[in-house]
This record gives sequence, structure tokens and C-alpha cells, in this order.
Amino acid sequence: MKIDAPEIAFDQLDNLTPEKFTSDIGFITVDYIGQLKNRYTKINDAADRKRDNIINYLQSKDKAFYEAKRKAYHNESISDLATKAFEKNKILQYKDELVQQFDPVYRDPKPNHILDIRSHFLAPRKHFLGSLYDTFWFNLSIIWLMTVVLYFTLYYESLKKFIELFSKIKLPSLSK
Repeated sequence: MKIDAPEIAFDQLDNLTPEKFTSDIGFITVDYIGQLKNRYTKINDAADRKRDNIINYLQSKDKAFYEAKRKAYHNESISDLATKAFEKNKILQYKDELVQQFDPVYRDPKPNHILDIRSHFLAPRKHFLGSLYDTFWFNLSIIWLMTVVLYFTLYYESLKKFIELFSKIKLPSLSK
């Protein structure tokens, strides 16, 4: 088995068992983790620089306008809720698996099967039929689908007919 991060390969995964593990495998693994840390630190730094450049540009154009928009559209409490900033346990172990508890808005759901639409709270996308869909459009589609189904249920009096179906069933009496 081989794990690939972009441009960084780790081909020692099969050797990470108690039977095959050696100190050399340990050093290779630590080196791989260091390479991943360096790579993702560079990616994060580049994104921070890009964001800072945009903010600096907007502030240089009209600082009062930028601050007014930031105050109008940024809510610190919602931000803390969405990123779980105060979560004590950042990663939990659940059923032989490590589960990320912080920054759920940046994590896609992990489906169990092709029809699995369950996802965690504040998930950015929903899984359905093997594809990921933006949560807003997925939820809007479900609401419209339910509206159409309920409309036809009321229009054709399906609920009334369904209940009357059960009233036609004769149950045997218990008394003799």
C-alpha cells in the first residue's frame, strides 16, 4: 500500500506493523511526517500571505469601508462555533479511527455507502450517489423535493386514502 501526498510519497505503510517495524522504518516515518509538515506549512503561509495582501489592498483603498464591511459581516461567535475554536480535544479516537474535532467546516463527510447522505454539523458539502454537492444547493433541492411530494399528497388526498385503507381491514374479534 502506498500513501501519496502531493509530490511526497510514503511507501513504507506495509512496514508499520509490530512484526515489521524497525528503527529505520521509524526514522523514515518521522522524516515523512516532517516533509508533510514543511509542505503544508508552506501552503498555509502562502494562503496567509495571499489573504493579507487582499486585506492590505482593501485597507489601502478605503480603510473605513473595509472595517464597516468586516464589522457587518463577521461574527466572532459564529466563527468560533464553525471552527470549534474552544474544543478541548482536537482529535478523538473512535472505533480504531482518529476523528478530527476542530475546523469541521473544512472537512468533507466520509460516506459509508453510495446512498449515505449523513454528514457532520456544518459540513461544507454533502455526499450523494458517489458525488459531493455544495450543502446549500443540496439542502435547497431536498426542501423543494419535499414540497413537491407534499403538494401532490395533499392534492390527490393520498393521506386520507391511506388512512381509509386501514379502516377497511377487518380484525378478528377476541370475544366469543
